[in-house]
Amino acid sequence: TDSHFDIATAALNAGKNVLIEKPPTTNHEQCAALAKLAEEKGKIVLAAMNNRFRADFMMLKSYLNDKQLGDVFYINAAWHKYEPSTKMHLDSASRSRRGVMLDLGVVLIDLSLWLLEFPEISGVNAAFFSHRYKGAEDSALVTLRTKKGGMIRLDASWGMQQPDESFRFEVYGTRGTATVNPLLLHRRIDDQLVTLTPTQNSKFENVFKRSYETELTNFVRFLRGVKADMPTIGQMCKVMEIVDASYLSAKRENALRL
Repeated sequence: TDSHFDIATAALNAGKNVLIEKPPTTNHEQCAALAKLAEEKGKIVLAAMNNRFRADFMMLKSYLNDKQLGDVFYINAAWHKYEPSTKMHLDSASRSRRGVMLDLGVVLIDLSLWLLEFPEISGVNAAFFSHRYKGAEDSALVTLRTKKGGMIRLDASWGMQQPDESFRFEVYGTRGTATVNPLLLHRRIDDQLVTLTPTQNSKFENVFKRSYETELTNFVRFLRGVKADMPTIGQMCKVMEIVDASYLSAKRENALRL
């Protein structure tokens, strides 16, 4: 992670378009600098947020765009692993002093904002814990409030004492709810609560493999001028602004207004 900014900057200065792994940078300041340089060079910087390209999340996004759940007022998301995704994350954490938020938390923030069409965030309240890795946080609890009164709650951890990885994503709307992994929708129709289970690939590992394939395909399409829903560097700067605010809130042990 610590190398992303320097490598992306060098690529832009060499006249290249960039697809940069998540997180694009370690903080908002670097992200904003990349966005400015990309604009100056007339080049494109996109973030490799592959979870946006999972079939279940793309399907959920289409349901939300069609207002199938009504107005969404609450998202509750959690991602727990017993260890970091790779040891590289831990090496990076020891240098940047940032841990699970840049591994799992940034994904949950991006998915939440993307599904809600990037609402304005008015407040951030976070608590971090370092029980296993003293150099950086291994558990992060974050609550976001939107300017329209909605709530987003995120829970990311490398340190929960559980044997298996767990991922939960819940969306609550005025007319229904949705959960991911697997994707289930509960929608009120004529005073009846109807449960819908969209057809999905039964092999969960294929969800991730295909998400990377779709991500790369859309990157090429985007560069060719074909309209594609991609994580732009501008969107990622909004994500990194919330990441920075979360670290500050946790350090101060109080909520922040944005």
